[in-house]
Amino acid sequence: VLYKRTIPVLFDSGCDRTVIQSRYLPPDLKLQPVTGELCTADNTPIPLLGSADIDFVIDGHPFSANVAVSPSIDGLFLGSDWMEKNDAVLKFKEHQIVIGGRVFALHGRPEAGQTR
Repeated sequence: VLYKRTIPVLFDSGCDRTVIQSRYLPPDLKLQPVTGELCTADNTPIPLLGSADIDFVIDGHPFSANVAVSPSIDGLFLGSDWMEKNDAVLKFKEHQIVIGGRVFALHGRPEAGQTR
């Protein structure tokens, strides 16, 4: 839950930087300049608008992240930067993620062929 909205979250260990789609942030949120650039797996540049600090909740547990903001991705991608900082471990066989010692179930989107 982010700003009282349920949004899609992808735990993306292949993404070096946590990134969120701009539509999930309040329009009056002041963005900070972003350093560096992001690219997709096929090296296509991802447009960035800036960065922001956000607070969000996963299954009733509060978390925070510094995120790059883009108009062109779908949801919140928690990258390896966030997972390392929060001691997160993906357990693929069990369809779980352990974050700071807490176990969370991963839920898939079968119609999209994705697990989030």
